[in-house]
Amino acid sequence: MEKGVQKKEVLHYKELNDWSNAYHLASLHNILGSWNVDLTAKDDDISNTVSQDCALEAMPIEIADACIQGLKGLTIHNDTNTLAREISLLPLFMGLNGLEQTKDKQYKEDAYTTVYRNNILSPKANKHWSDRKGRYSSRANAWILTKIIKLHNKEYYETTLKPLLKKRLQDKNKSKHEIKLETIEKQGIDINDPFIFGNISEKATRGEYKEEADIATDLTKVIRYYAGESGLVFIIKEYDAQQETNVIRYKTKTNAYEQMHIIRLWDDGKKHIIVQDIFEKYSGQYVVEGVRFNSDNPNVFNVFQGFKNDKLEQVDESKIDMFINDLTYGTIAGENKEVFEYILNWIAFIAQNPGQKTRTAIILQGLQRIGKNRFTDAISEMFSRYSQPNISTIEEFTGTFNSVVENVMFAVLNEMMNYNESKKGTAQAMKTIITDKTIRINEKNQPRRRAENVINTIIVTNNDYPIQLDNSDGRYLVIKCKAVHRGDHEYFNKLSKGMDKDFYDNLLTFFLNRDISKFNPTDIPMTDAKKQLLNVSRTPVDDIIIKNYKKFKDGIPISEVSQMKQNNWNQRSFKHSILQKYTEQRIYIDKKQVRVYKLLEENYSIYDNMMNDLDKEEQREEQEKIENATEYLTE
Repeated sequence: MEKGVQKKEVLHYKELNDWSNAYHLASLHNILGSWNVDLTAKDDDISNTVSQDCALEAMPIEIADACIQGLKGLTIHNDTNTLAREISLLPLFMGLNGLEQTKDKQYKEDAYTTVYRNNILSPKANKHWSDRKGRYSSRANAWILTKIIKLHNKEYYETTLKPLLKKRLQDKNKSKHEIKLETIEKQGIDINDPFIFGNISEKATRGEYKEEADIATDLTKVIRYYAGESGLVFIIKEYDAQQETNVIRYKTKTNAYEQMHIIRLWDDGKKHIIVQDIFEKYSGQYVVEGVRFNSDNPNVFNVFQGFKNDKLEQVDESKIDMFINDLTYGTIAGENKEVFEYILNWIAFIAQNPGQKTRTAIILQGLQRIGKNRFTDAISEMFSRYSQPNISTIEEFTGTFNSVVENVMFAVLNEMMNYNESKKGTAQAMKTIITDKTIRINEKNQPRRRAENVINTIIVTNNDYPIQLDNSDGRYLVIKCKAVHRGDHEYFNKLSKGMDKDFYDNLLTFFLNRDISKFNPTDIPMTDAKKQLLNVSRTPVDDIIIKNYKKFKDGIPISEVSQMKQNNWNQRSFKHSILQKYTEQRIYIDKKQVRVYKLLEENYSIYDNMMNDLDKEEQREEQEKIENATEYLTE
């Protein structure tokens, strides 16, 4: 016998004279039960007339009436032969006696009278009718009447009695199924409960499952499915050894069934019963309408089920002081108070609003080995279950297979390379990741599906130009981290040793308790590091505007702007670029009406932020030249 398979041996008990002794089944059930032997009736007719404890059930009145009507024009003999060959008094009287259970004694007596009047009795049967009735009065099983009619009044059985029996069987099966469903204790998938899908296999191997309801109940703890765009999508709770926590994984029907198919439970005498059989039998217990990261809808599977770490009543600031006030403020924020506050509020927003996006991202620039990854690793661990601490290539975000972003609140894109011409699509792809509410998920061996995009990203790099920024960018906080502790092994060892469960409980509590009522994630501090990235991304038109910034704000003649165009530039493209940022007006200069371009006020802050110190110095020099020339002409 294979390990883990419970073999059930089936023995057959055949009653003599068909089922004339069926009333002994209850006693037989008690005897065999004391030997831990199950008793199951095989015959289709009787198997549906015996209750779960093998007591005969009362015949419904509509079937009893039909049986009485079906016993008509038949020949009845004395007790001489088997029921298959002829009707004898013993089975007939047993059947009629059972009708008392259907209604009452008078109903039974009326049935005796009707049968006696409507049928043909042999001389011996007629002679012994009364004494046999008394002798067999203690034997009762109304269901024998259905078999008498089936054998000896076949046409009536097929047209009248069989439909009634079939309906009863259907109703009974439905009732039995409903009873079984009641025995299934439907559980939610609790990510904090250590029980996972693999534990079902372990319990089956040890032979712990005795009832279908036990397996069906355990399945409710670990599996759900719903109708996706391209077929059924299965959700299975499993253990992630890397994160050291339980996680939710998505499977195709093929993969989910493969996992269920290999777990054998027992042999029912016909085949091996496997977990897949139980799942299919009670599949309605596992269906949901869909998946949301954080939803109150009871018919939708809710991914977010709290954090791995615990929220405390009060923060012990000594546990997190080194991380918050030294590493985060000194190294990550570069001792910039405004940036420091934004970082803390940004993380607190994610913690306090699971499933919501900040619609912004943070770029950490700086040398290697200064603590950038110590910082992001700690935040990732705090958000464990819903984080990705080390995505090494942008393609994992934006490529063909991108399931890494699903159900992830926080992700770290590590060591992003310098932006170049071959990566022009990177900026647009990152814009989608940062701002879009939904995302299309594709992955090998997983069902294609549309999912919520709840990801918030920190980009870690030691490169100068990791991504192209628009001059109107409102999505990135760019920080030049300080190398305060670079190469200080003692400092980082001390920092790491303090990152125990106490640390993470206090860190989570710190962010959950932080007041962010006035925080707007899109109100991003402008930093010198961001200005440098914006300068690298400047277009030739931006350069012209910045060089002549005051003129464009006041209104610069169109004829003068036309002279600024390089010879190799397309005139239409040049004018189009100008008109995106300016309005065309007519103003008076020296009492003459002149057509000018005037910078839109909404662009003032953009170009103020783009200008570096060199630009401002050039502007001052240009303004001085204009003022000197004006003074010379007026002298």
